[in-house]
Amino acid sequence: MIEPSWLLLGLLLPMLIGAVGIGLLVRRIKGLTSPLPPLGWSLAIGLGASVGMLALIGFPPWKSLEARHWVLSAVLPAAVVVGMLNAVPGFPWVVHWLLRLGMIFGTLYVLLQSPISRWTTNEKLAWLGGIGSAMMVIWALLHRYAMASLNQSTTEAADRTKLLVFALGATAGAIGGTTIASGSIIDGQFTASFAAAVGGGWLAVLGSKAGPVSPRGVVDVIFPVGFGLLVAGWHYAWRMQNPASPHIVAGLLAVAPLGLWVTAIPWVRSRPAGQRTLWSFIAVFLLIFAALGLAGYEAALRSQASGPSYY
Repeated sequence: MIEPSWLLLGLLLPMLIGAVGIGLLVRRIKGLTSPLPPLGWSLAIGLGASVGMLALIGFPPWKSLEARHWVLSAVLPAAVVVGMLNAVPGFPWVVHWLLRLGMIFGTLYVLLQSPISRWTTNEKLAWLGGIGSAMMVIWALLHRYAMASLNQSTTEAADRTKLLVFALGATAGAIGGTTIASGSIIDGQFTASFAAAVGGGWLAVLGSKAGPVSPRGVVDVIFPVGFGLLVAGWHYAWRMQNPASPHIVAGLLAVAPLGLWVTAIPWVRSRPAGQRTLWSFIAVFLLIFAALGLAGYEAALRSQASGPSYY
């Protein structure tokens, strides 16, 4: 059961912290070459999400036992650090990507410790290599989308990068919704706190006068945490009647933000800027709605299979 107090401490407070942090540390800074906007995104999202997660589960034990403990004690802080380091000007691009690569395999290692202990060497290589490669490809494509947006006119660049924040936040919210639909309410609330912090950041830059957001700050701090929560839900929390359904839902949500790349299709690329933004929005939400639809259908099947409750 979701406590009413969580709506305030687990949703509204992270959203407020994200919005205020981005408003103070990002919107007032002019120029995408400044390291301050990426730092602002890292700190605002990290602090907002942490407050919401702590309000739900408290401080994790010294020796983390569950995936959500690792997200709070390791994955989220590491993403903030990577975002802040990648904000430092003058680093060679290879350093940035080595940090991201370390973030990927560090995240998978701490979140999948339980199955890793049972997997054979070949299974470890297959699972970690496969998921890690997919994560790297998606991260690279999102980063490329954000950087390519900056080549557009100022107004369109702002719209495209704000849409990127919205797509990442909406996907995180869908991961939380899927987890709740699967019966793991606490894990779903935990993910929702992160999505709320991202949503607050998006609201802060939504104003028409806000310029393009920093691609380094947005992608580097939001994507790895969201993907880590997806992996945790997929492996531990999602219980569905059809064995293939969790994998299908995970795949749809993993690639949902890549729906933004619909603008690379020649027919869409030739449309006016407003129509390109609309098509991006539609593509992202078709993938999210497909995932949520399947998760909701599986929840209904599970409810029918369990039969009517005595109470």
